[in-house]
Amino acid sequence: MKEITSSSNALYKEWQRLARQGGSDRHSLVLEGVHLCQAWLARFGPPQWALFRQDDQLDGEVAALAGEVLEANQAWLPPRLMRGLSTLVSEPSVMFVVDAPAPALPKQINDSVLVLDAIQDPGNVGTLLRTAAAAGVFNVVAGFGTANCWSAKALRAGQGAQFNLSIYESIDLPVWLQTQLKMDSHEQARPLVLATTLSPTAKPLFELSLSGPIVWLFGHEGRGVSEHLVEMADQSVYIPHETNAVESLNVASAAAICLFEQRRQRLYGAQ
Repeated sequence: MKEITSSSNALYKEWQRLARQGGSDRHSLVLEGVHLCQAWLARFGPPQWALFRQDDQLDGEVAALAGEVLEANQAWLPPRLMRGLSTLVSEPSVMFVVDAPAPALPKQINDSVLVLDAIQDPGNVGTLLRTAAAAGVFNVVAGFGTANCWSAKALRAGQGAQFNLSIYESIDLPVWLQTQLKMDSHEQARPLVLATTLSPTAKPLFELSLSGPIVWLFGHEGRGVSEHLVEMADQSVYIPHETNAVESLNVASAAAICLFEQRRQRLYGAQ
């Protein structure tokens, strides 16, 4: 166990660099707060480093987390140094330094997939991931231009959902989607590919059968799903809403409606 009291400490400077990057290097990142650290520990096990605020040594949740990490991988810091690492209003009692999961993208995914096409707001990205996990869609493919799924803002919005998903980032979506379109065998038919658009040729969500595997395409907050991906989709789909009141829905709200309509049909049937 290390006690670090100076901001000049080499390890502290490295953690500060990671915290300022906010996970942007897509490798190492800093998790803030008891909830995210508990979620990480439950899914992936001990972190590289567990950083604890010295004032909280007697706190029950902090003590429980410390009990799961080797003392050699613990560092106890005064509040001012924890504050120097934190992006929160009040410094947390615990932070984990971890390597972001980077699973290899399988050639084919035999289940529903949430596809993120150049979604730029990390808050939207985190909310989409949280929604997907809640709806039972556990595969996420994020294309070029999509905000980092492991950034501090996305992690806060996701509330730990990232740890229950298989997330594949920086993917060439047209190339990957083409492999899914070729997927067809006696054992497993390829998934239905649906692009959410406001196109005149789009079908209402509630008229579609959604019981099988689906590749859901959700796009950029302004321009939506790219034209090339829309052309590759089996069908464009829209959510009937009061267009006189609002032109379109937020991408995270639209995804919640679509994914939970799929879940409803799977649990209770199409009617």
